[in-house]
This record gives sequence, C-alpha cells and structure tokens, in this order.
Amino acid sequence: MTMSPKDFRSLIESRQSIRFFDETRTIPVEVIEEIIRDAEQAPNDCNHQSGKFVVVTDPALKEKLVAAAGSCEPARRAPVLIVPLAECGWNHNKFSIIQTLAAATHTLILSAHTRGIASVWMAGIGNVDAIRNILHIPPAYIIDCFVGLGYAEARRLPWPKPPRQPVKKIYSLNRFLFDPDTTYPLKKAEKYDFWKISNQHNPYALWNPKDWTLRQIAFFRGNAVWAGSPSPALHKSRRFASEFCKEIEIAAAHLKIGKTLVFLPYSGAYSAALLKRVPDAALTHFELSPNHELMITKRMKEEGIAKNIPFVANEELRAPLPARSFDNVLIFQGLESVPEPERLIAEAKQLLKENGRLIITCRNKWSWFFFTFFWSLRRETVWNFGPLWPLSAGRLSRMLRHAFTGSFFGVSPLPQKIGTVVKKWPFNYLCRLTVFIGEKSKT
Repeated sequence: MTMSPKDFRSLIESRQSIRFFDETRTIPVEVIEEIIRDAEQAPNDCNHQSGKFVVVTDPALKEKLVAAAGSCEPARRAPVLIVPLAECGWNHNKFSIIQTLAAATHTLILSAHTRGIASVWMAGIGNVDAIRNILHIPPAYIIDCFVGLGYAEARRLPWPKPPRQPVKKIYSLNRFLFDPDTTYPLKKAEKYDFWKISNQHNPYALWNPKDWTLRQIAFFRGNAVWAGSPSPALHKSRRFASEFCKEIEIAAAHLKIGKTLVFLPYSGAYSAALLKRVPDAALTHFELSPNHELMITKRMKEEGIAKNIPFVANEELRAPLPARSFDNVLIFQGLESVPEPERLIAEAKQLLKENGRLIITCRNKWSWFFFTFFWSLRRETVWNFGPLWPLSAGRLSRMLRHAFTGSFFGVSPLPQKIGTVVKKWPFNYLCRLTVFIGEKSKT
C-alpha cells in the first residue's frame, strides 16, 4: 500500500506540537497500544528492537514528574505521557540506539496524528535520576525524552505552526555548501567534542553579539522564538518577575500620547503586559526576522488582547518605516543583543519625531549580574533569545548624549532586591538594569 506524495505532505505539514490539551478527554488503552504498535514498525538498528515505552496516565505520577523532577509543564497537562527508553550496551556507535528510538518516536507521533490525537515531543524533561526513581526504570536504560499525547484544547485552535526554511537553504549537492548566515557561530576548534557540550556547559559557545552577523542573529532568534507555544507565561522569567513588572510600570508611566515603536519584541511579552496597562497604546513592532509576527499575533490572542499590531522586519536593522513618524521608541533589553547597539540608537533617532521619547532598559556591565554572567551564564549554551553582552551604563550614556537628553536610573541593585528602583548617583549606574528615559534632542 502506498500513500500519494500529496497526502503524505498534508499529513506531515498538518502535524504540530501542541502543549495545551482537553483534560476532559482520555485516550483508551487500546488506542495507545495501536499507536505504539505503529511506532514499532520504524527502522531499528540491527533489528534488535530494544526500545521500550513507559506509558504514564496516573495524574499523581505526572505531578511528581513536574514537581520533583522538574519536568516541563506540558508533561503535567498531557492526558497520556509516553517515556521512550533506549537500552544501553548495544550498538552505541554513531548513537545508533538513539537513532532507533528517535525514528520510533517520530512514527509514534505521526500515528497519533492520523487518529486526531495531538502531541508534543519534549527534551526538557528535568532530572533524569528523579524520573528513574519515580517510574522505577533500571539503570541500563537511557531516558531520552517525553512525548505528551492528548486531544488539543479546542478553544486555542487554530494553533500556528513554526515557519520552516525554504528547501534550497537546507540541502546542497555533492558537497557541503551553505549560506554561513544560516549556521550558528562557534569558537574555532579542530574538533568539536559532543560529550563536552550541554545546555549548562558549552566550551564552544560565543555569547558576544560581535561574533555574530546580524543575519545569523535574525536566523537564530526567528527560529528559536518558537521553542515554546504562544501563551501568557512564555518568556517571562520567574526570578526576575518583579523587575519585568517594574519595566512595564516605568514604560507605561512615561509613554507619550501617539504612536509607539517597540524594537526587538521577540515573542511580545513586554508588549502584551504594556497593553494591559495602557490598552489604547498604538504599538508597532520591529524585529530582525518575519518569523516573530505569527508568534506575537497568537500570543496577543491568548492574552485576550484583540488588537492588530503592525509588524515590520529587516535583518540588517534598517526599519522600513517613515522617518520622524513615532512619538515613542521602546527598547526592552535589546541593545545588548546586537553587534552594534549604536545602530539601534541611530534608528531610534531617525524614526522619532522631534521631542519624541526614548525608553531603554539594558543589562548593565557595571553590576553584580555581569559577574554572574561572566563567570557562570556565558559558559552555557547561548539562550534562545540569542547572543547578548551587557553594556556598561557609561557606554550607554556616551551613545545617547549627542542625540537624546534625559535621565538614568537603575533597577535591581542586588540579587535580594530584584525590581527595586535606584535613582541616586552613582548607585543608579551599578544595578542589574540601566534605565534611560529621555527625549530626542532638537537638531
């Protein structure tokens, strides 16, 4: 039996990761068995058929996986949680047992999709040792991932699927020949040791935006913004929650009436929070990649914001917008994410009206945070927001002094005082965040 290419394309293009499920609907055990039976038909190494699947339906167990093991939130919400396992000690060459398990897992997901059952493939599963204890998994088995299964929550549909690259950008004929701006930069090395790399430690990571091109940053951010589903909680740090709220409070209090341009909004977390405080704010978004627009649009809908926000993108940081057309420009923690922050300031100056207002928040190199960043965080793999390098309050002041007049203050002077505002000099220059509120100088 064969499937037409058109039908197959329709099947795989309509499949997408769903992280919110209808908790009133269950999946019968016999249907789960049929899905796993299909997964068993995938190619497997030397026909050893060593893969196993633990099926978790007990809500208490799923709660333990999230609470004790730190598994990601969809593991709790999915009515059925599948835990694929690979047995150690057999054909580790070229990760063949992992290849086998990946093929089976993908087949499982497609099988569920043909039955109208949604899924999410999760790599962020938390503490593997805790999972092993909770599910009584022997040490000889690798816990590779989770797959959540369930019926999609109808009120959230339709759900956007992350954009994919044009096919001509992801293959080459007879030799490796690809656009360097669609590859991620690494420190130069003769060999890249797979076993030395993890999310927590990556000796090849390049955190400074100066080591990236703008197109590479656009490519990375535009893809990685889809690492989660659009929701009110997406890209909101729990540790810095009070700081985030303070940034929004400051921006809302100082917005001029009129049009506001938000530079580098990423998934729209700041914009959504701002619109809840200032519902009539007329926002426009400017990003490096067009991939952000669909994410932001869906996020706004999820947050109950019925507003069409104009969106423009340019990977060279040149906003295709009329000069002197905005009353406000907002840059929330964005200057430290581009190779030449001065260019972003120049764009703001060009796009603001005379006496237009500029509001900036920026992670500060002259703060306790930079020590944490330099000695710890930058040793990790680059976050999905893209590269960053905190800017000193002094450098920010020098960038602004010829084009803008205003005041500086700080937020979060100490780890124990996240969200606290400091206005007194020089302490305002020593906080985690530098905040500038000012106006375009008359020319």
